[in-house]
Amino acid sequence: MRREMGAVAAMACAGVLALAGCMGIPTSGPVQEGEVQLTEPDLAIPIPTGPREGATADEVVRGFLAAAADGVYDEYQTAMEFLSLPARSDWQPWASTTVYGTADPEVAVDETDGAAVAVVTVEPVATVDDAGRYTESAGGTPVPLTLSLARSAGEWRITDLPDGVLTSYNTFANSHREVGVYFASLDGQVLVPEMRWFQNSKVVEEATRALVEGPSPWLRDGVRTGVPGGVSPSLAGVTIDASNVLTLNLASDIAGTPEVSDRDLLQEQLEATLAGTRAVISDIVVTLNGRPWAPTSDVPELEVNPAPRSGPFVLVDDAEGVAVLTEVDSGELVPVADVAPLTGMRASSPAISLDGTVRVVLDDRQRLVLLPPDAGEPTTLLEGAALLPPSVDRHGWVWTAEQFPTGGLTAVDASREPVPVAADWLTGREVRSIRVSRDGARVAVAYQSPEGPSVIEVAAIVRDEEGRPQGLGAERLVVGASLDDVVEVSWLNESSLAVLGRGDGVDDLTAYEVPLGGRSASKAPQPGAVNIAATPERIYLADEEGFLRRNQASTWVPVVPVSGLRDPAFPG
Repeated sequence: MRREMGAVAAMACAGVLALAGCMGIPTSGPVQEGEVQLTEPDLAIPIPTGPREGATADEVVRGFLAAAADGVYDEYQTAMEFLSLPARSDWQPWASTTVYGTADPEVAVDETDGAAVAVVTVEPVATVDDAGRYTESAGGTPVPLTLSLARSAGEWRITDLPDGVLTSYNTFANSHREVGVYFASLDGQVLVPEMRWFQNSKVVEEATRALVEGPSPWLRDGVRTGVPGGVSPSLAGVTIDASNVLTLNLASDIAGTPEVSDRDLLQEQLEATLAGTRAVISDIVVTLNGRPWAPTSDVPELEVNPAPRSGPFVLVDDAEGVAVLTEVDSGELVPVADVAPLTGMRASSPAISLDGTVRVVLDDRQRLVLLPPDAGEPTTLLEGAALLPPSVDRHGWVWTAEQFPTGGLTAVDASREPVPVAADWLTGREVRSIRVSRDGARVAVAYQSPEGPSVIEVAAIVRDEEGRPQGLGAERLVVGASLDDVVEVSWLNESSLAVLGRGDGVDDLTAYEVPLGGRSASKAPQPGAVNIAATPERIYLADEEGFLRRNQASTWVPVVPVSGLRDPAFPG
């Protein structure tokens, strides 16, 4: 397989993962259905404890919470022992997971005439649905859950409770794995991940099924998949034989033979997705309606996690006060040679395409100006009242918006033909920052909500066959809910944003890593930060004094020993 599954297997057998078969892989035997057991080294698997005889109602509730939190290890069988027989039939533990931080749930039990009501209060940091979609919660909002209890054969048992389970973040992170389920950009050039969390012992099966089921509604309009139409996800079967060959069995009512190109795309999706599970998979076999469906011998490889090969770029004023587009290269300031002088401009917010062919700046936030190659005369692409810092996508379209839009964003290319991109949900809101992902399939928008704190939403970009933007997906993904104030966003990598903002009651602007399906994490404070830029390797900040710094461990290290740098940006 082209994505070096053999190397993954070698690493896994060396101790990173423990999978049945690593101690000596059989070379023959029938295909067997089963779960791939994944365990991390040095992590003890908890053994849930059932109810003791004569336990109080309070002890039963607390025992149930503990057993349910570790229930993924025994399929919630121990947790079921705390329930009455009817409740065992009704309770759906897999429906959702409420994840809390370090503070344990509070339990208050009120007993009356042989019955009891328990109120369990928890401050969630996230919720995870039955498909593994992780949604971060705004901090500081306690959520009460009510459980009813009664005596059964003299013992307290829970008779009514909400579906789902409560668990701490550490417990959840130890029992689940975050995996990118990959789909393709609309032009079939780049793989685009949707981040999900799956139970360690079922990670291969669940990740594969998620791929077959397709992207979530928020991403659906901006990507494509090699799974043929008419496939029933509920009938898809995933098996792994003794030689670690994964077989995906698809059932479809599609007429005729699916396109070979779809099978090749599906191969790409499966390889990228399964690599993220870190499981030992030696090969992938796909059958469709019981018949082999093989890829071609030369499957074209799609790009994963496009990254800039140059930058950061900054603006530096020369002795006459004229802004100069400058690249920071190995700690040196190198003016971009083929850019005409920005004389007469109040230049700010440079943006560059991944291939370096499209370069733009703002002029006094009222003009979007194209900087042609070969020092050509700067050209006005768009005029406005208060334009936001631009972002250049993989197709060469430059995106911006008014700070107070009337319901949309604007994309414009070098032909100076602006394309309005409807976003009615932004009407009446102050937009702080927009950035298109380097794969060109998604756009992140940060805005100030009239109802409260800042909001970051990610939407899929709908394009025609030539890459021209047609609109945004009908639904959006909300991320970074734990942040109170957002000033600027930048794409860190294919699955995370770098955000300059405030959270946790902190007054100073701070850099955060905000995953698209995970828990936001703050970096070391850097007083006076005003701008942020990022690559998959590092986050950069510019401060009020014009120093450019990069994040290194728990501190911020100056990139160059001089000040006067502003508006850092990486291509893409």
